[in-house]
Amino acid sequence: MFRQTQTRAVCRMISAMLVLVPFASCDTISLVCGQFNEDKAFATGISPLFETLLDGNFRVYRRTTQFTNVCPDEHVMARFSVLRENTNSNLDRPVSVRGWIFYSATFPTEEVVLLNNATDFEIKMGTVEAGLKQRFGDEPAQFWVTLEIKFPSTGDETQDLDYVNNTLQLFWDITAFYFDYSSF
Repeated sequence: MFRQTQTRAVCRMISAMLVLVPFASCDTISLVCGQFNEDKAFATGISPLFETLLDGNFRVYRRTTQFTNVCPDEHVMARFSVLRENTNSNLDRPVSVRGWIFYSATFPTEEVVLLNNATDFEIKMGTVEAGLKQRFGDEPAQFWVTLEIKFPSTGDETQDLDYVNNTLQLFWDITAFYFDYSSF
């Protein structure tokens, strides 16, 4: 039993390291690009920065951030994390959370699903990566990073907001990694 518990702990540690290793680079300057950036946004609950909409019988909250003047020669990455701070309350409505990078209507969106109709979770993380060179060539690029939270709606925006902020108490974290465009 002890060995099984120890093995699980080691597996969790290795999984966490695998998520973080791509971002542990010491390279802050690219040979063809400018400065390396790590932009982070995080909070608990839904803020005015979230777009709110109804999609059929589902309430959807989306937080989108645009990044401009990006070097297209290096891939961009986004890491999404969600943590349920209130693990003592029951989730009577399943929650779905996904994140994506969007950079062009003619190229596919790079997406990661963190939760799919989950009623019980503690923490979920995922990473997406996108290459911008094919779309932007040698010109400055741009991309958008979006986090989406979706669950069955009561039909009342105030009740839905109370559900996500008080019952779910979702702590979210979005980090984008990219290089500035440089015209050396």
